[in-house]
Amino acid sequence: DIVTYIGYFLCILAALFCVACGLFYLADIAEEYSVLTKRVLKIYLLAIMGFFMLLLVIDQISWWRCLISIAANLAYFRLLKGFPWIVLSAPSSIIAGLMFVVDTFTWYTFFHSAAGYYPFWSIVSFFMVGCWAAPLGFFCVSCFSR
Repeated sequence: DIVTYIGYFLCILAALFCVACGLFYLADIAEEYSVLTKRVLKIYLLAIMGFFMLLLVIDQISWWRCLISIAANLAYFRLLKGFPWIVLSAPSSIIAGLMFVVDTFTWYTFFHSAAGYYPFWSIVSFFMVGCWAAPLGFFCVSCFSR
C-alpha cells in the first residue's frame, strides 16, 4: 500500500511540474508576442461572451448566471487596456479577480444543484473554457512574464 501512495504522489508531482513548465512556456510566448497575445485574448473574450449570450437565448439555462459571466468577461476585457502590463493592485484587476470568484461560485452552485444531471467531464470542460481560461491567460502574462 505504501508503494502505491508513493507512486501516486510522484505522479502528482510530475503532473504539477508539467503544468508549471507549460505555464512558463506560455508566459514566454505571451511576453515575446504581446500584440498577438492581446489579439488572441480579445477574440477569446468576445467568443466566450457570444457563447454565454447563446446560452442565454437558446438554452435558457440560467439568465442571471449568464449575465454574471458576461459581466466577468467585460471585467477581463478592461484588463486589455494596459496589456501586457497588468497591475494586480489596480481597481480593474481587483474587480476582475472578484468577478472570477463570483462567476465560479455561481456556476458551481448551478452544477451542484443539478448533481447527476451533467457528466463530470462536461462540468470540468465548462469551467475550463467558460470560467477559467481567460483569467489563466491574464495570470500567466501578469505573474510569469516579469
